[in-house]
Amino acid sequence: MRFVLCLVLAVVAFAPVAARAEKATSTVAADFAKLGRGVDDVKLVDETGAGVLWGALSGKPRAVFFGFTQCPVICPVTVWELDAALSRIGPKAAKVQVVFVTLDPERDTAPVLKSYFSGFRTRVRAITGPAKDIKRVADAFEVTSERVPLKDADYTLDHTAAVFLMNERGAVVDTIAFGTPQDVIEKRLRALIEAGPSTP
Repeated sequence: MRFVLCLVLAVVAFAPVAARAEKATSTVAADFAKLGRGVDDVKLVDETGAGVLWGALSGKPRAVFFGFTQCPVICPVTVWELDAALSRIGPKAAKVQVVFVTLDPERDTAPVLKSYFSGFRTRVRAITGPAKDIKRVADAFEVTSERVPLKDADYTLDHTAAVFLMNERGAVVDTIAFGTPQDVIEKRLRALIEAGPSTP
């Protein structure tokens, strides 16, 4: 009888916690739902020089990252970690397209992007284009960047460092922050792959 009473009390005590957790999950999902919207009509250019309509990238799961090729640490590390995690996943990883959107279209032309990502086979699709169109896409994901002057008229960028995981319908379903452990990155990519076709 004492065990039953304790169990009832535990369930009653846990109920508000579960309700808060469910509400928090719903809030996060709602926040994600706002990202990446309203830019399907934006015309950009990929690393081959071909025109790309942002909305045309839908149709398969994506890991979208904003950065620039002259980034000293965050960008190359992020791309390497995504590639490493997908390599561990194996053949199923082919379902995921890694999309790198430059925040520095002035320097990151199509040939520059093609050369930079040549070592990642066809896993990374790199995107550039007119600055105003790049900004429009970045703003849709709430990605910010700031030019920081360096010596000899050079510059670097401080920018949002997050990977946006998108399902095949173009909806953001999760994010990966810079510095996330490799096992967690792999787990989230597997979840993205195994989610399967989504319903409207």
